[in-house]
Amino acid sequence: MTPSFVLAGAYMLFTRQGAQLGTLTLSVNAVLMHLFLVAAYFP
Repeated sequence: MTPSFVLAGAYMLFTRQGAQLGTLTLSVNAVLMHLFLVAAYFP
């Protein structure tokens, strides 16, 4: 359960930081975070 909270926290942090930097950064972060979430299922 703790790794899920860490993963969710990282996702929220990157989203918040990307939103402050602009729409292009936010969209690139969204693509990268999707790849990160998919990779998290394959240790």
